Amino acid sequence: MELKWIVSFPASCLHAAEAIAHGRLVTDTPLAEAIAEPAQTLRQAIVAAGLPRSVFWRNLTGFSVVAEGTTQLVERALTKTVGEARAAGVVAEIAAAISGLQASVRRALPTLVEDLSPRVGPMQSRWDTHGPQLLRGIARWTAADVIAERAQVIVVHPALGGGGSAHLLYNNVLVEAVGADPVAELPEVLRLAWLLSQLNLDLPRFSERIHGKRLPHVAELAMLPVTLKAAEELDLLQLIPDTVDLALNSWHVVTPPDTDPVDVLWRWWDTYLATRPRWEVAFAALDRMFE
Repeated sequence: MELKWIVSFPASCLHAAEAIAHGRLVTDTPLAEAIAEPAQTLRQAIVAAGLPRSVFWRNLTGFSVVAEGTTQLVERALTKTVGEARAAGVVAEIAAAISGLQASVRRALPTLVEDLSPRVGPMQSRWDTHGPQLLRGIARWTAADVIAERAQVIVVHPALGGGGSAHLLYNNVLVEAVGADPVAELPEVLRLAWLLSQLNLDLPRFSERIHGKRLPHVAELAMLPVTLKAAEELDLLQLIPDTVDLALNSWHVVTPPDTDPVDVLWRWWDTYLATRPRWEVAFAALDRMFE
């Protein structure tokens, strides 16, 4: 996989604001204090517009590295989320909220991009050591075309002390530039491999049986045990239910509140190993198990 690494100020702002909007703990105290109010203002604007929040946040972040200015970012994200007709009336309020958020981050972290840029080299070095092998292992356990040919890695401020997300529609992933592995048992290179492995799951043969709004969540879940299996083959960890549980929590995977995600994933993975159906069949089966 050919990777293009990009340090992004807009994505850093949106990533931290989304964390606050979803009730996650922003571990960078100065940043958390600086954006508490503007992040809530943005959240309220999104709620007031009646937008599907999860989808809209992904579109905002996915577009953030290519949009020319806040207004264009909001217009494109809204159009992608709800269509051009519905988007027209709410662009100004959401754009103003994002501008306020960015101003607060600039005051709190005026050298954010300059501080993050030196971290990219070590991140690339760690990736070069294990990343290609991990992706080859993931392909062996799924399908060769699960792995995209190229992708963008959006490097953002470590608001959560370790975090990231995959944006399938935009062929990019967001990952925090942490200085060291926050969870020793799960090196951050595994998080990046897990995120990158999701990007091609929106290909029609993989996604046609899964509702579009659920696809990102099912992709996160499906690629988690696969990534851990590839890591086990490199002697980086042991794939057991406890490791699955640790990854679900450390990688901030959202699961239905009325299910035991470790039990469901482990049963699904065990069945997959025993029967080895085509990957698209197994992928759709996992979606049904979490309905």
